[in-house]
Amino acid sequence: MVLKRLCPAFIVLMLFVLLGVWGCIYTDEAEKSPKTVPTVTNQQIGEFEVEFSVPKSTFSLGEEVPLKLSIKNTSDISQKLSFTSGQEYEFSVADGSGDEIWCWSHDKFFTMALQKKKLESGEELTYEIIWPQENFEGERVPVGIYMIKCFSTADELREVTLGLEIEIVD
Repeated sequence: MVLKRLCPAFIVLMLFVLLGVWGCIYTDEAEKSPKTVPTVTNQQIGEFEVEFSVPKSTFSLGEEVPLKLSIKNTSDISQKLSFTSGQEYEFSVADGSGDEIWCWSHDKFFTMALQKKKLESGEELTYEIIWPQENFEGERVPVGIYMIKCFSTADELREVTLGLEIEIVD
């Protein structure tokens, strides 16, 4: 008689224990998966909207990090961007202590020629690169929080530097 009363109670108790354990495992796995929400920041300066974006805020260790800088002419007429060299943009990465550990241009050379780019009304100029999660020496960076900044070298946009924070997880 005692066994008949304990058996259903035991089954219910075991069911709660199993569901609790499964819930903990499921929650831990969900927290480990990279966040897939795009991260975007932008600023309007004069007739241009400057936007910097990454596809998500959390990346796995060793995963390439796509970076995108867009400049859009928001005026009703064409506008020109003036550059003092062949370098039209820059991306840089700083570690959690604020030290710059990588920048896109560090191993590049640029012409020293003046150039102008014309953007028609509504036209957008886009620069896309990949940060391979490496520092200046080509070494893989560790897990942590990183601040990525970008800017256009156009004279008209020199005041604008946009930054986004990402996290690299194991």
